[in-house]
Amino acid sequence: MAPAFRPNRRTALALAGTALLAPRGARAAAPALAPVAVMELDIAEAMLALGVAPLAMAEASRFRARFPGSRLPAACAELGASWEPNLERLQELAPARVLASRDREMLVPLLERVAPVTLIEPDDTRGRAARGADLMRRLGDALGRAGEAQAALAAAERQLALLRGALAGRDLPPVFLVALVEGGTHLEIYGAGCLLDDALRRLGLANACALPMPSYGWVIAGIEHLADRPEAAVLVLDFGAPTRRALAQLHRSPLWRNLPPVAAGRLRLVEAASVWGGVPTLVDIAGRIAGVMAPSLAPALYSPTGTRS
Repeated sequence: MAPAFRPNRRTALALAGTALLAPRGARAAAPALAPVAVMELDIAEAMLALGVAPLAMAEASRFRARFPGSRLPAACAELGASWEPNLERLQELAPARVLASRDREMLVPLLERVAPVTLIEPDDTRGRAARGADLMRRLGDALGRAGEAQAALAAAERQLALLRGALAGRDLPPVFLVALVEGGTHLEIYGAGCLLDDALRRLGLANACALPMPSYGWVIAGIEHLADRPEAAVLVLDFGAPTRRALAQLHRSPLWRNLPPVAAGRLRLVEAASVWGGVPTLVDIAGRIAGVMAPSLAPALYSPTGTRS
């Protein structure tokens, strides 16, 4: 089965017109900071957006896989799992400070044997995108980069407005955002409370999913739920080989092939993004979604017969 059409990152993000990070001049003017180690993926993402590279971080390899747009320097050392970091390695590196979230509170006494610990605690009550913006501001304050944080947030707002404008006036369907679950019967469906849903809404697109959602914004549900909105488009997060295997398996299912969005060829792949990201991920995934939803950029659609239309 031929893969679904997916524009590359450059094409999708061309709609935004600018880089995802703070202005270069603002970053270049900032004084160097003492070396910092990081325990959280979203804090590392925000740090890089402020022009600050961590000395070391927990789950650095996972970060590189899930946040490729953030370009973590190769020199950043791996500290292992966030819940059980390599304290010996951390001591060897001797950072001046460790940044973490409240989730690592039980580790603080151990981490403080190496360096002072700062807990960054963004507001979790207003959704993932708002949380990411608050994280950026609090991190900017903690690092002495408040101006860079405001510049990065303003740039993100401009980019999101450009993307929304690029889609304005188009007759676009509501969208299911899903990840495929190998087995051929279920999907991970994203809804309110998830960063991916925030990206949809910032683009002016409607989420087709009406299922009740937990606070984090996704559920496992049967593939038959895609028939709840026959007119919808389905955007499948593309995780590479696992997604291709799941699509091949689903293609053998008569139920899948006859689901209205699939039968009508309204299924597209979109490069996967982390649901645990912040403002840079929000802009990144919005650019990818805009790239596959704009007909001029994505004329070829997935075909349930296994060919491109």
